[in-house]
Amino acid sequence: MVIYDKMKNPEVPIEDICVRQVMLGSSYMLQTNPSSDYKIPLYEEKAKRVVQFGRYVEEQAADNYPVSWSEWLSLSAKGSKSHSFQTSICFLGDKTLG
Repeated sequence: MVIYDKMKNPEVPIEDICVRQVMLGSSYMLQTNPSSDYKIPLYEEKAKRVVQFGRYVEEQAADNYPVSWSEWLSLSAKGSKSHSFQTSICFLGDKTLG
């Protein structure tokens, strides 16, 4: 629902959308406490992708998505300044991503 909500409301920060989803009964996708240590990398990757997708929508929605998500990711991986991102995600407990 976070992705759908973000695409329908590109002007709303992804963090606010995630909080809204929590208020509707979902888990907070950007701040989690995995039940097992082996899941930490999976939760970190999920949170990173949600933030990336939020930035993608914010950059591309106004122009009706001229760059595909996969192309945008590829450009991000190459370090394009216009597609770079920083995560500011915290995990509950002693794990921090960011």
